[in-house]
Amino acid sequence: MSSFRPFQLAFPNAEQVLCGCDPKLQRQVLLEVPNNLYACMRCGALSYTEARGDDGRYTGEAYIVYEAIPLPSAVASWLAAWPRVTPIHHEPLWWMHPSLYRSDSLYLPAALRCKTPEQLEAEELRLRAAQQGLGRRATLIQ
Repeated sequence: MSSFRPFQLAFPNAEQVLCGCDPKLQRQVLLEVPNNLYACMRCGALSYTEARGDDGRYTGEAYIVYEAIPLPSAVASWLAAWPRVTPIHHEPLWWMHPSLYRSDSLYLPAALRCKTPEQLEAEELRLRAAQQGLGRRATLIQ
């Protein structure tokens, strides 16, 4: 049985992990390709989803939903060890497609747990200062 839930592009804190924790505590898991693998920074739960939908070309009604894809326990435990990523977007000087925006990444340790969004923000500020000037390799080894 698949569990479909609507994708809310207008709300940046849309729930990606179905764990019951605050959606503001969810971050993407680092992989080299764009993915829909998210983890909760409070409880550590992982969720992999696949986007499906209709662009509305023939029906006039566009929608996108995420279907949760179950992960085998061996794969989930392997992915749980990967760092989490917080994107840092830089505003462009003029309008351009969002995929062309310059952005950096802040890498969070997989073992990091925070009880509140404020605590997570404080940890992200601390890590941002610690990762300043380091290359990607040095940051991930650290």
